[in-house]
Amino acid sequence: MLRVTSNVLALHRPPLALTAVNLSEEMDAVIDFYQDKIRFKGIRVEKRYSPGVSIQAAPGEMRQIFSNLLINALEAVAERGKVIVHLFASPDWSGKQGIRAVVADNGPGIESARLRRVFDPLYTTYIQPRTARLRGLVCG
Repeated sequence: MLRVTSNVLALHRPPLALTAVNLSEEMDAVIDFYQDKIRFKGIRVEKRYSPGVSIQAAPGEMRQIFSNLLINALEAVAERGKVIVHLFASPDWSGKQGIRAVVADNGPGIESARLRRVFDPLYTTYIQPRTARLRGLVCG
């Protein structure tokens, strides 16, 4: 099913133009987008950016990835919680130099019984509330 969905979506997506993307600027834009939620919950966001963290990528795709990571952290922490955003140069498993983006929070984490399933397709630990919620989407 997931493969069919991906194939259908690929027919409608234009090819992505890769450009030099300053990841610090993209992350800052995403943090600014969620500033109301950050202030409302009294969350402290600590930024740890190494200089020169840029890659060839599609800016809109990077904003979407960062948005997903940040909103997960913001929803996981309690009021007055802490989120750390760390962008730094780091080699991949083969030793090729790249950039690592880490979004960490001091939320409760995932129960060990559910942890083994986190990479299953469409698996979520999110419990749907009884009332409808409108979620924001960051587009490029």
